[in-house]
Amino acid sequence: EAKEKAMKKIRSLRFEEGFGNGRSVRNMYMQIMQEYMSTEDAAESIVIRPEHISLDGEMSDYEGLKAELNSMAGLENVKSFVKEIMDTNIYMLRKGTGGEGSVKLNNNMLLVGNAGTGKSTVAGIISKMLFHIGVTKSPHAESMSVSELISGCVGDASGYLKNKVSKAMGGVLFIDEIYLLNEVSGSIGSEVTGVLLDILENKREDITVIIAGYEEETNLYMSSNQGLKSRIPHVIRFDDYDTEELTRIFEELCRKNDLKVSDGGIEKFRRVIRDEMKLDGFANGRSVRNIFDTALRKHAVKVIEEGISEEDEILTENEILPLHEMKTRVIGF
Repeated sequence: EAKEKAMKKIRSLRFEEGFGNGRSVRNMYMQIMQEYMSTEDAAESIVIRPEHISLDGEMSDYEGLKAELNSMAGLENVKSFVKEIMDTNIYMLRKGTGGEGSVKLNNNMLLVGNAGTGKSTVAGIISKMLFHIGVTKSPHAESMSVSELISGCVGDASGYLKNKVSKAMGGVLFIDEIYLLNEVSGSIGSEVTGVLLDILENKREDITVIIAGYEEETNLYMSSNQGLKSRIPHVIRFDDYDTEELTRIFEELCRKNDLKVSDGGIEKFRRVIRDEMKLDGFANGRSVRNIFDTALRKHAVKVIEEGISEEDEILTENEILPLHEMKTRVIGF
């Protein structure tokens, strides 16, 4: 098991900037021995076990990553689709198609859905899953937003994208807001699309591309070039959350922050979120996060000013506000 983990770490190191071949392996060996000496008693026979070898970017094993995905509220079709993709890759790896460590299938993906539906979070989990099952060679996921390309701050847009690709080699490149290329005038859009086509076609053995955006706008961009659609086999749609799923997200935020919430507070949140869902600009989980953050600030002020002890504090309905009330308070009207 330790040998397998060491091989995985070496495959990961090979795609890091400044990889030094044998020197990098020696440095890895020294780190393993330091970990061994700090955790084990001196012995005549040294046995290296998996726990002595750390993987950069490793947050969980594969089962832990599956549990993390399945614990997310809603997204049942997304979870099912991701499981199908991973099971197919595992099956092909067992058959030995393509040789050890290579990308066996075209795993490029398009994630489409409204704001705050979990696209970026799921992309991060998928990136780690692909590494843990042995599809990608590095755990690294390089993220970028198309807004960075068209902001005018980067100068050479295609060169900027190529730099991101270089950093993502062996792992995953996550491109968000791809639909913004619809709004680019002149040659920038076509240049970036040309670079993207080259990545999807000629570097698919070394890099997996995950693209995300709003469904209608993203489909418009993808339709602008038939080559794009044909090189991305997986399209995963993220549905909007319903009231109970959004409430579950709110409760999970409270739990992660060790914050108890009253029954009245939960009911107040349900009323608030139902109203927010009817408004333009509603952003699903992102709106829940904004409501929670403001409630947390109001709660913190109350606890400190009133000297409430930790065991007695509880989030109440008075601290949960609609988003439009938050904005007017910030403006001061």
